[in-house]
Amino acid sequence: MRAAQAALALAFGSGAHADVTYYFTSPLYQTVTNYTPPCSTGTCTNLQTGAGINGWFRTASPLPPNLLLSDDITPLVTSWSFSNGSLGLSSQPVRPDIRVHGFKAATDAQGNIVQSIITVSRWADGAAGPHATDALVDTISANTHGSGSTMLNALCKGTATVGGVGDTCIMFGTHANITSQATYPAGGTWTLDAPRPAFSATALSATEGFAGTKVLVFTVTPDKPSATVPMSLDWRTVDGTASAGSDYTAGTGTLTWPPGNRDPQRIEVTLHGDTTPEADESFTIELSHFIGMAPGATTQATGTILNDDAPAPAPPPTVTLGNATLAEGHAGTSLMTFTATLSSTPTAAVTLQWGTANGTATAGSDYTAATGTLQWDAGDDLAKTFTVAIHGDTTPEADESFTVALSHLAGATAGASTTGTGTITNDDGTPPPAPGGVQPVPTLSEWAVITLSAALALAAALLRRRPA
Repeated sequence: MRAAQAALALAFGSGAHADVTYYFTSPLYQTVTNYTPPCSTGTCTNLQTGAGINGWFRTASPLPPNLLLSDDITPLVTSWSFSNGSLGLSSQPVRPDIRVHGFKAATDAQGNIVQSIITVSRWADGAAGPHATDALVDTISANTHGSGSTMLNALCKGTATVGGVGDTCIMFGTHANITSQATYPAGGTWTLDAPRPAFSATALSATEGFAGTKVLVFTVTPDKPSATVPMSLDWRTVDGTASAGSDYTAGTGTLTWPPGNRDPQRIEVTLHGDTTPEADESFTIELSHFIGMAPGATTQATGTILNDDAPAPAPPPTVTLGNATLAEGHAGTSLMTFTATLSSTPTAAVTLQWGTANGTATAGSDYTAATGTLQWDAGDDLAKTFTVAIHGDTTPEADESFTVALSHLAGATAGASTTGTGTITNDDGTPPPAPGGVQPVPTLSEWAVITLSAALALAAALLRRRPA
């Protein structure tokens, strides 16, 4: 502990020191093993390939040179955070179920970390206090030598006591009781106050085009250069509502910066044009595997493919004309109203013409022949009406009718009926029989009355002929 005690004196001595941050990055996981059976308690989150360990810890001042791995630097650490893509553990906010199993690091003559064994964990059930033996523990280990590994839901192999297993349980087996374990192929690296890359824009968009391809360009720039070592990071595209292959070309790659350089680097994603009307679609760019640098404020950016294909035009509405009925009246004129309707709201102006034609009613004597035009503006779907003058009279007659036909439709098509019938109902009593028409046949009672009347008439005539 001699070096750690010296570091404490350095960090908390009379002089004031600015906080420094050590960033840790590992290569992507090389192998991932998800054991069975799954954990019986807690939340079983399986690790995934394509991720590695990222994290940091902060001290009040830089670590002193020539630390030994046996030295515990935990008292120097003011805050920390580690994640492995599926699980994140952090000192803030303070949680009693999260535990630190020792921060140990060896430094060279310049104070750079050359070796470390750092393990943090939490009870998988999220509860604080003692746990029974074989309770599940979520674990992240950040190692700089050999091959590093991290585990989720490992069984705590401590020895149970009356109160259960306390927070000192740090024995993790590597057998089938571990639900998920991942290994990265080489040791991770520590960088003091590392440069941090940032997207110039975390949301970009472009229209897709109607054919061929176009390129959407993301730009990544470190906030500062690295003085002595090259920096690099990996990137990849991830589907969102956009699908690789049909909407864009999936891509992966590596961005690198030599020592002393922080020039912007480009990530180009090819978009595929089409003529299919659809909603805007998106994908993301993910940054990972930071070497010589640390993750920035965000490691993702969204690309949105804007639809530029107009939907197919709606079909034009259909127009339908209804029938009309009106009593003729005894004098003057009355107006018979016809109504034309559209089946849907028009997107362009609609016009049509209408005109009357004789049926049993005769223009001039029964109604006034007429023509006209109807018009709807775009967006107007209200019914339109027009009238025809009906001539009144006092002549008993049968009901009469005429027709109105629509023609010269523009902006609409013919509906169920484009011809309406106007019926003029008689209101002048029963009409006389038509000349030469068939007379009704008398009933038996009517025959009796006729016969009696004839007999009485004959008797009266005979009485008048008798001599006085």
